[in-house]
Amino acid sequence: KPRMADFFILGLAISKAIWGDPEIFRQAYMENIKDAFEDFIEENVLASAIRDYVDSWADDVTFVKKLPEQLYNDLCRTLDANNVSIATSKFPGSASALSKGLADVETALSSIGITFTRNPKSNGKRSITIARNYTPQNKTSVKKVRTAEYKQNINLLLDDDEE
Repeated sequence: KPRMADFFILGLAISKAIWGDPEIFRQAYMENIKDAFEDFIEENVLASAIRDYVDSWADDVTFVKKLPEQLYNDLCRTLDANNVSIATSKFPGSASALSKGLADVETALSSIGITFTRNPKSNGKRSITIARNYTPQNKTSVKKVRTAEYKQNINLLLDDDEE
């Protein structure tokens, strides 16, 4: 169940009562949450830098394990390549701040298939593993299919309402 479980359950019941199918509400609700996460990622400098960094990996790479300093430098290079100034953005100012900032963007990034694991210390250093749980070829097509399915259900709702 999503964060607003009572609202979600009520919405499912209303959808079933009105249209005979609770899936119509569930799909619309989940699409709304997904859109909110995508908006957050676009507006958050750290989240968008991580997304762009992961998207730049070769197709066969599904995860990388980096020390916070290495990851910070890679993200700085990604921002630089996208002409985003680190000094004027709300990007973390250091590798330790980056580690703390990951918690703020973790849920939104997991919604698009990017996850983090903070690894136990090894040789006195803690590493971070970033995993990509999608393939670059199907990321866009999956989004288009979901959007098409959602729009089809909305059209069904509009057709029923017009009668």
